[in-house]
Amino acid sequence: MVTRPERTALKETERTSAELESLGLQNQFLVVNGVFHASRRDDPVALALERKGQHALEAMPERLRTLPRTTVLLRGHNIVGIAALRELLSEPARAAASVPTRPAPDHLPALPSLTELVDEFATLRNGLIMVMGKGGVGKTTIAAAIATGLAARGLPVHLTTTDPAAHVATTLESEVPELKVSRIDPKAETQAYRQHAMATAEKRLDAQGLALLEEDLRSPCTEEIAVFHAFSRIVSGRSTKSW
Repeated sequence: MVTRPERTALKETERTSAELESLGLQNQFLVVNGVFHASRRDDPVALALERKGQHALEAMPERLRTLPRTTVLLRGHNIVGIAALRELLSEPARAAASVPTRPAPDHLPALPSLTELVDEFATLRNGLIMVMGKGGVGKTTIAAAIATGLAARGLPVHLTTTDPAAHVATTLESEVPELKVSRIDPKAETQAYRQHAMATAEKRLDAQGLALLEEDLRSPCTEEIAVFHAFSRIVSGRSTKSW
């Protein structure tokens, strides 16, 4: 099993471990991937990220503590070539020292804090915020932070996701007044969309046309269309005074 040094990821891995054991799969091994160590001790953001990971590992569920474990450090460079792959699983302390670093710029652009950003959103009173990016970059965390921030300011908020791996409810830990949480199931929405499209087309297409349509609906883009329809229903069904 592979997990990240995050509370929600470790909790999900604990559940998976128990499920596998119930199926008779008891020979389990844990890999903690992407453990972050700050290369500069004067960087408060880096140190905060390091502490967050350390705290998550210190609070690791007991079930996972008993498993044989390998720790893989977060790398700031490409893992290409045999030497780099060998280094990937090398001793963490030695691997950390081998990570190439770039000199930090003397001046970084001033960016608003998340609180300031939420304050700016709140002045608009309503709107749509979409958080996107590659897997593991923190979409769920940022979306939950923005949603709870707006709800804390008394605004009604609907937080939804299409990612089956994004456990938004777990990230929030508890119910928040003014905040509704939901998830769009891509598979269920795609099936419903296909059924609706076929039922509608039966009135105007012959057997050959229906066969062609059924083949078209097996295209990967059908899921994107179905999910967009589901998302549109959520947006259009909300009050105009909410996020």
